[in-house]
Amino acid sequence: MSHITDMNNLFYKSRFNGDVSQWDVFYVTNMRGMFSESRFDGDISNRNVGNVTDMHDGKDKWEEQL
Repeated sequence: MSHITDMNNLFYKSRFNGDVSQWDVFYVTNMRGMFSESRFDGDISNRNVGNVTDMHDGKDKWEEQL
């Protein structure tokens, strides 16, 4: 996965809980609600989200800081 810029609500209310460790999210700017109300609980701590400008409602499943 590369050159994707918008992941808005990608897994909203989804049962997805797969491995996203190889996903390149460098170009993503919108992660608004990406995992909102989903079952996903994978480790995304090493993702480069420096270009993301909107992550509102995207962090309701993790206790650690992103």
